[in-house]
Amino acid sequence: MKTVQVLAILTQGLIFPSDNPYEKFLKYLNQSGSLKFKLEFNQVQNNVFFNTEGDFYLIKKNHYFFDDEFRRIIFQDSLITTINKKYKQIIYDYSTPEDLNIFNILSGNSRSLSFNGYKVENKYYKVRFNLLDPDLSGTILIGLKTGQPYAISLTSKNYFNTEIKISSIIKYDPEKLAKIDLNDFEKIDFRE
Repeated sequence: MKTVQVLAILTQGLIFPSDNPYEKFLKYLNQSGSLKFKLEFNQVQNNVFFNTEGDFYLIKKNHYFFDDEFRRIIFQDSLITTINKKYKQIIYDYSTPEDLNIFNILSGNSRSLSFNGYKVENKYYKVRFNLLDPDLSGTILIGLKTGQPYAISLTSKNYFNTEIKISSIIKYDPEKLAKIDLNDFEKIDFRE
């Protein structure tokens, strides 16, 4: 009889694990210090393909940015600053809490996510989510033991498909990031 009880407890633990994969992901992101993600960004929108490789820096909850060869996009609180290195332009704009981008999902800073379950694939949790817009859904691939993210995808039924693949994550001092001399840049301000 005891064998049956132990087997039932073990089976229940496998079917209904006590860990919440998304909470593990958020705990991983909230570890002390800033993080630097090496990633590949792919997007298809209206049969137009966009691909880039770059670094995503998570400084703190409401401060993160993406940097590649041609641009640096900085999200700090509600301000978005886009620095176009090629055309020497800086664009300032505001985001609203309803605005959604894949980087605020990656930073764990999206209030518009609702989770739709998960499954275990090899050594990962594959967490499914929906967004406030019913046409938007996605997945986050998270390490079973660590909560480390490995991939995020976001799909719209009619408009686009975006995928981020993360090849490495390290702790990083944001003060070490190369500064961009912005003296000769054109400034465009869309803030009201």
